[in-house]
Amino acid sequence: MAVATVNYTSGLYQKLLKHIVGEAAVLQNVVVIPQRPRSIYCSTMYRLHLRYTLENESEESEEEVEQQEAEAKNRVIKIFVKDVPSAFFSISKEHILYGEILPRINQILHYCGTTRISPKLYYALTQGGSTHMLEDLSAIDYVTRPRTIGYNEDEARFIIKRLGEFHGASYFYTSSHSEIIGKLQRIYQGSLESNNIFLEEKLVYNIEYASDIVGSWPGYECIAMKMRRNTRETFRNKFLPLFDVGAAKFSVITHGDMWVENVLLKYDEDDGLPEDAKFVDYRNCSYSSPAFDLHNFLITSLQLPVLMNHTASLIEDYYSSFYSVLLSIHYPHDRIPTLDCVLSELRRTEYYSYYLLMYPFAEAMLSEDLAYEKSSSLNNVDSDLLERCRKNIYSNPRVLETYKYILKTFEQNHLLDE
Repeated sequence: MAVATVNYTSGLYQKLLKHIVGEAAVLQNVVVIPQRPRSIYCSTMYRLHLRYTLENESEESEEEVEQQEAEAKNRVIKIFVKDVPSAFFSISKEHILYGEILPRINQILHYCGTTRISPKLYYALTQGGSTHMLEDLSAIDYVTRPRTIGYNEDEARFIIKRLGEFHGASYFYTSSHSEIIGKLQRIYQGSLESNNIFLEEKLVYNIEYASDIVGSWPGYECIAMKMRRNTRETFRNKFLPLFDVGAAKFSVITHGDMWVENVLLKYDEDDGLPEDAKFVDYRNCSYSSPAFDLHNFLITSLQLPVLMNHTASLIEDYYSSFYSVLLSIHYPHDRIPTLDCVLSELRRTEYYSYYLLMYPFAEAMLSEDLAYEKSSSLNNVDSDLLERCRKNIYSNPRVLETYKYILKTFEQNHLLDE
């Protein structure tokens, strides 16, 4: 990974430093660390280390100067930078989230006695594309879990409670700021035409490949046949109506891509349990049913034993946090959506889990090297690479065991029936 050291004592970095530290800060140098993407992103990411001193530090005794010099070695502000080019600016809503919504949501969460749900935003530029300069959570011991492993029960419970807090705060916020709803995209509104290449073709390819494997398992032959039917027109006709906001029992501001790589956890040093979680990458946020975030998290991010044995209690934990936030800010009790509303939304949108299983979950299980090779190829992925990717995904024991369990559940719920 290339690391660049830049001598830069004026301009944007100096302005950024003074905004964070104060007028006494004097920029000494900037270290730029590019970040290797682990999947296809519509943005460029890198880290900045701003090393600085404070004005008038040398106007002290020799002993004090030595102490200050030692302290100065640790005077570094660490920042995570995300650049979204103009070509993708119109489809990313992060500038709205970071600029308008998240500050208010974090205020609500603070009032409720819990921590902010997102990293601090230090600075933002929105000319053409957008640039967000954020608190570098990795510098203060936040980490992501390996996407191919997923969350254990303790981690899953902690995160889903945080998701409930986020949704609760956003529900309250939108109830008194309805004007913000129009600024958010509606997930999959309209048709799939603009997503055909990215979504439908690759989804269908995965289904065709996986259905041959599934059909070879005793007792799964009928399921494999139904999988092959749930493509193209059948898929569209069942998939698109899920996102009709008018059909939802209630809506919130959803994260839109709620899975392992967009959650950073901090663990307690003594017992090793999660003590905080922050969500990042809000570019797919929308105003829609909370069920979409819940399905996404449950399908893509849980270890299979957790998914099999604890889904019902995890949903209860989610609702408890959602309800507690609204109760803490004195939202009228009789207007708070019930747990039955959440469960009803999960049932209504269950077909979304089929999409998640066949595409995002499968792609998330790709090995690190192949994921990077595929993201580097972007629009020039050749057939040989695609074949290697499919073999890699569908030789993964976690993928196969998860398919065996979830597809049987789909069959019991008649999800793939025409």
